[in-house]
Formats: sequence, C-alpha cells, structure tokens
Amino acid sequence: MRVAKLFLVVGLSLTNCQNLFAASAQSDFDEDGKSELTLITINDNNSLSWNSKSAQSGVAASHGNLGKSGDHVVMGNWNGLSLGIIKEDEDTGKVTWKVKDMNGVVKTLEFGTNKDLFVSGGDYDGDGRLDAAVVESKGKKLKWKIILHPFGDEGAAEVQEFTFGKKNEAAFFMDLEGTGDWIAVLGEDPKKSTKRIARIKNIVTGEVRKIKTGNPKSRPEPIADSTGIDNFAFINKGTNTTSIIIKDRSGKKISKTTIPAPGEDEGEVIIGDFTNEPGEEVAVQSSTGFVVFNPFTKGLTEISADDGIPVDEININSFQKAPGSGDSGDDGTIQPDNCGTLNLPDGGDGNLWKPNSDTQYYAVFVAHSQYTGKISQVRTYDASNNQFIKNLTYKGVGNGNRSNWQDYSLTGSNYKSQYGAIRIRVDLKSGSCVSAVVTDPSDRVD
Repeated sequence: MRVAKLFLVVGLSLTNCQNLFAASAQSDFDEDGKSELTLITINDNNSLSWNSKSAQSGVAASHGNLGKSGDHVVMGNWNGLSLGIIKEDEDTGKVTWKVKDMNGVVKTLEFGTNKDLFVSGGDYDGDGRLDAAVVESKGKKLKWKIILHPFGDEGAAEVQEFTFGKKNEAAFFMDLEGTGDWIAVLGEDPKKSTKRIARIKNIVTGEVRKIKTGNPKSRPEPIADSTGIDNFAFINKGTNTTSIIIKDRSGKKISKTTIPAPGEDEGEVIIGDFTNEPGEEVAVQSSTGFVVFNPFTKGLTEISADDGIPVDEININSFQKAPGSGDSGDDGTIQPDNCGTLNLPDGGDGNLWKPNSDTQYYAVFVAHSQYTGKISQVRTYDASNNQFIKNLTYKGVGNGNRSNWQDYSLTGSNYKSQYGAIRIRVDLKSGSCVSAVVTDPSDRVD
C-alpha cells in the first residue's frame, strides 16, 4: 500500500505514491526517507502488535498494539504516519475506522457497513494525506463514497459520492499524473471477453481513461516509478513461486519476474520504497525475511526479518463478499449428503483450519497431502442454512506436501461473528466432494 502525496511519495503497495515535489516514503517510521518493512503479530489475547524494520539500517522497532484479530489494517499517513484498523460492530453491521499516530493520539470515524468494500490507501485530492473510501452496490453499478482527510486537524470533509464501475468489476485506485489518486475498476473488455480493461476516473476533473491490461489474474496494485507516477503491478502467488508482472500506464509490459517461495508462510507481498534504487520495490516474504525486487532496475536485495504478517498502506477488502471485489461468487447452496466426510479434526498433520494464516492474517484451510493435486476448489458455507460464503484461493503447496487455500478478507473471528458455525467443502477434480463443519471458526482445528 502506498499513497500519492503532495510533498511525499509514499512507498507502499496499492495506492500511489507520487508527488509533485520531493517524495518521502509512507511507512517511514524512522524518518530516513524510505519505507520500513512493517509486520504485525497476533498475541495470545488476539490483540495486534505492530513492528517495523529498516531495510537501510537493519534497525527494528516496536510501535505498540492496536486492534485485534478480525479487524482490517489501514495504516498510513492519515494526518502524519499512523497505525490504523477497521473494526465491525457485530450487532449493527456498522464499521469504525480507528487510527493512532506516533504520539499515541487515537481518532475514530464511523463510515460504511460490513457489506461494503473499503478502499484504504488512496489520496484523491493530492494533499499528501490518505482519504477514506467505501464502495457499495447501486443496482448493477458501483457507488463510491469518499471522505477527504477524515482524520485531519481541520476535521473530515463531507462525504462525496461517485457512481463508477459495475458490480462484478474489481475496484482499485492509482495515480496517473503524480497529482493524486484516481478511482478505478478492472473489468471485461467489451470487445474481447478474454481480456481486461482498466477504467480510471479523476474525481476532481471528471476525466476518465481506459487502459487495456491483457488478461491479468489479479487486481492491479499501483507501483510508482522514478517519476513518482504509478504503474500496474499484477502479483500472483502460485505453487512455490510468486509472479510479479509490471505494466506501464499504456498497458505495455515493462517487467516480469518470478521469486521462489516454496514454504507455507512465504510469498506474501508488500510494496514500498525500501532501497536507494529509483522507484518503488516489491518485497516478497521469504523463510528468512524478504526478497526485495525493483522492477525498474531489475535489482534484487535480500533482507532478514523476524516472522510476522507483512502489511503496507493499501488495503482493498471487506468483511463480507462485497460489490467491487471482482468476485462474481457463487450464490448456490450445497447438499451435504452429496459429499463425503472431510476428516476435520483428524488429530494429526492432515487437514487443518487456521483462523489466521501465519503470513496473510486471514483464515486458511490446509488440506491433507492425500488431496494434493486433486482439488479443484475449496469453499466455505454458512452451516445453518448451507448458503455459500466464499471461494478460497489456492496458495500453493507447503509443509508436509499439503495444499493451502487462503481467505483474503475474513479471519476465523469474522466467520464466527457473522455466521457462527461454517461448513468447508472441498471439490475434487474427479467430480466428487468432501465436507466438514467447523463449529467455532475462531479456533484452530486440526
């Protein structure tokens, strides 16, 4: 996450980092002008501890606690560098944005509901501070709601609304000129259904641009070059590798690389201005820390770091399946009698449900090695009515030759608060399926 700024260029992943003038990194805890590697750990009481490490000096620092398991992360320059989370009210469905600056000052904002897609990391007016945005359905279209400088000393601006995008398109943002972020969606190219096209709108001027992006397999993340203007980063975690494809503002591919990530807890990515090379880098988590790749110079740097969940300033996510997620989903039901029994728990190193992945923060299902290479899809359902919830994403094969299936928006605590017990269904390539009920998704089951 990163953000575009007036006098700073933030350095991290999905947002934009640019600037009209001098640029400074967004997650710059030590104020050396570069992004720090930021890691979160989940404590025994489910609270979140925030830590960072400088890629320049190697110095590590602790920044205290904020939030708990089940919250979403929205750190960044809200009014100065701040830790940040979004939490949901389980009874009302309302969500609260909460930030804590480096002086310990805490501010909150109630904005959106747990059915919305929240978009954190964008600076839409180019003043150097993050703006809060949520996306909701308006029929078959997407309605963006944006609050400028929500935690500024002058107070939050009025909510602005923009109808832009279709319900099944993936919402994101990026800075095309170095003057601030534009809202954006990635959807099907009307002239060729196998291709994708990005439509990007400047909310200040109303200008809309269309950029053909080929056939990417992921939502684009903005990554700034040496001019401070964003390019498209398409990042995919596959079996034993993380693939990084960078395309410029015309949709032309300018860089492609593959970083080995063979372990269960490897391959997660953050974006930032970590080194002295021009432009931002992609930091891929490894078994010993991070491999930092600069797509503009092709430079590779290895940095050691402690274990933790890597985060940056950009988070486009939801507490439930939401419009603008780019996931058309599957609203069907399952018939449990048609599936065999998935042994969970099985009392060993077989099937495993983890409420929080060691690296990605959200829930993950690890399948017994007997299923490796044989699974076509893993899904979650509400156990009370068999209604579909989510398709989990294949993440690769990890320890014990077991395949990992990651949720990228819900933790185990989220599942428990929203659905209670859930059913995990594993569809096999043979055409059969197995399923099991997880009574308390907030607990580890193995």
